[in-house]
Amino acid sequence: MNTPYCLKEQKFSDSAHAAAERMVYPAIFPDCVVEYDRQSVGDGGEGRVNDGEKAIDYVLNIKSKVVYINQKLTFTVQERWRRPKTDKGFNVLNANDITITATNPTGARSEWEKMQCQWMLYGFYCESTDAILKAYWVDVNLIRWKAVSGEAGYQFQYGPGPNGRSFQRFYSVPIGLPEVWEIQLDEA
Repeated sequence: MNTPYCLKEQKFSDSAHAAAERMVYPAIFPDCVVEYDRQSVGDGGEGRVNDGEKAIDYVLNIKSKVVYINQKLTFTVQERWRRPKTDKGFNVLNANDITITATNPTGARSEWEKMQCQWMLYGFYCESTDAILKAYWVDVNLIRWKAVSGEAGYQFQYGPGPNGRSFQRFYSVPIGLPEVWEIQLDEA
């Protein structure tokens, strides 16, 4: 099953992104000006293709205040936001991995198959405090290369994902590997 579009979940992701603009991206790109170009299926055109077919949620245009002054560097990012607790009360903040959907029982392309983003921002957002509790910056190209070359120590699992609802196959990528960086957060 692929996850159907849901306005409530989109509002959750949008709120998490706004918090990430305050708390996470400044830690990843210090001394930089970041422009966020949201990609969305609902926008049609290139945004529909990037979001729906390539798993790209944002195109970031970065201008450094220190090096490459007056030049933009572009990064593509997928954001994955989790609630700190699942519907069943499981505290996912204690998880020691990130998960990426590997197959869909419907035959639709999975997140893993679509990912053409360079980076994934994977984190935990608390709606009641409007804060990112934990965040990880993930090198998607390195994860994909390690998986297809057999270099990875990722586990391919089947079962309920972090949301506790869906039974899908997913990759479990351990936190602490060189391709997954925990971001040190400062409340802004």
